[in-house]
Amino acid sequence: MTERYTIISFGYCLCLKCGGKYGCELLLFGQKSLWKHDLRDLQFGRFLMIFVSSEIKKLKFIKLSQAVIWFANEKSISHIEKALSKFMIVSLKQADKNLSEKFSEYTVKVEPFYTTIIDLSIDEAILWSILDKKSTRYEIKKAEKMGVEISLNVQLDDAYELINQFMISRRLRGAIPYEEWQSILNHADVWCGLYNGNLYAAHVLLKDGIDRVRLLWSATRNRVSTEIKKIIGAVNRYMHWKEILYYKNIGVKIYDFGGVNLDKKSPTYTITQFKLSFGGGIIKEYDILLTSNTILKVLFKSKDFIHKRLRLLGY
Repeated sequence: MTERYTIISFGYCLCLKCGGKYGCELLLFGQKSLWKHDLRDLQFGRFLMIFVSSEIKKLKFIKLSQAVIWFANEKSISHIEKALSKFMIVSLKQADKNLSEKFSEYTVKVEPFYTTIIDLSIDEAILWSILDKKSTRYEIKKAEKMGVEISLNVQLDDAYELINQFMISRRLRGAIPYEEWQSILNHADVWCGLYNGNLYAAHVLLKDGIDRVRLLWSATRNRVSTEIKKIIGAVNRYMHWKEILYYKNIGVKIYDFGGVNLDKKSPTYTITQFKLSFGGGIIKEYDILLTSNTILKVLFKSKDFIHKRLRLLGY
């Protein structure tokens, strides 16, 4: 006899304390949850569908396969079609909007994505001139005088540890699984900023050939004092400047700061101001979610369903 299951949660519940490293399991019984760590250490994602039998005695987990394609355009159509034939979910990041129309049969979500970019084809003197004089040029010169050191693809383990600590402490996501980290490194550069031998900041930049580099993750050490906060400010700006010059010199066309929030009332708008202080222009691209699975189409389009599941998990 085939068991009948009811979907009670759509998503991937990941423990933020261990990032799933210790195999934490989430058991849902009606409105209550049993969790090895505190319920607030959960993070909601889009990787698993959790089914529970009508008797509420056992759980069934089905992994959702997902492909992520960055900077998709008309030239990416064959790659997208291939991905749709192999994966349940295809996520297009910073893509051309017309792709949602091209793949309208599979499109379940389209969201605008704003970012600021630097045109690396212009002269270095002009790149320097468009930097904000007070907040950026001053801090870069300060970092040079301090003797800040920059490394590229050297301290990978240290960067991995710092980024995970930063992500978890800011509750941005769970720890990055090491397999995911290794996969990202195949398409990215890792930059580290050190002062007096201590790691203060790390950047991970995705590489799209010579067309673009894109800031994927940026992390800094804990700002436990005003002095450390000032050091971080100088190190971080100096790193971005050195990255800009490096990629310019090897022929990359665009430096992408990885997204901005244009809502001036948002608490994250200070990050936008930081990125804009480098003089880049704002562009609008789109994040597009595709699926060929009929059930997933219904679930992704049901906002009430998703919100109810989030409330069930304590959010």
